[in-house]
Amino acid sequence: MAWVLSKFTKSLMSLQSAGNIQLKNAVNSFGTIYMSIPKDGIGKVALDLQGRRIYINAISKDGSELDRGIRVKIVDVNGDDALVVSKVESNN
Repeated sequence: MAWVLSKFTKSLMSLQSAGNIQLKNAVNSFGTIYMSIPKDGIGKVALDLQGRRIYINAISKDGSELDRGIRVKIVDVNGDDALVVSKVESNN
């Protein structure tokens, strides 16, 4: 019985993803403000990164307020858990 349990555990461990999300890979990609960023504050941005949809802390590059739904470009990484974003200007 222990042998079966050991084999089962090993097979489950082999299903784990080999890579974690690397925030630096988000730089120069685009996302959408998911939770508004207040002036000089922190909100959340939604984006597809490394084949996954993620929602992560974000700050505005210029400290301005960004409302939910605004399209943004990721311009930098701030520490281990936040992205720096700037508003994508519409060409309309």
